[in-house]
Amino acid sequence: AWSSPLWFLTCLFVAELILYFVLKHFKKQYIVFFILAIVGYCYTVITKFPLPWNIDVALTATSFMYIGYLCRKHNILEQYNKMKYVPILFVVLVISILLETLEM
Repeated sequence: AWSSPLWFLTCLFVAELILYFVLKHFKKQYIVFFILAIVGYCYTVITKFPLPWNIDVALTATSFMYIGYLCRKHNILEQYNKMKYVPILFVVLVISILLETLEM
């Protein structure tokens, strides 16, 4: 039987492979990840046909993984006091819940 949450595992695997390949073989990585995100988005909007192993989703997910890689590499999260952002995150959470209930 097929379990729908398993799409995440194949997507994560493919995204990790893409991330590793681009980090090892390209100097201007940010351009490559931007292009991959655009291609992944355009493919899902235009075709509506999912690729095997969720490669179409992995193209977009790789860009988010690259942002996380850069944050880790440059210690972005350790540079800021995390507690001062909690009220802002709470307000954003409440607004997003309200917008979801209003179906805007």
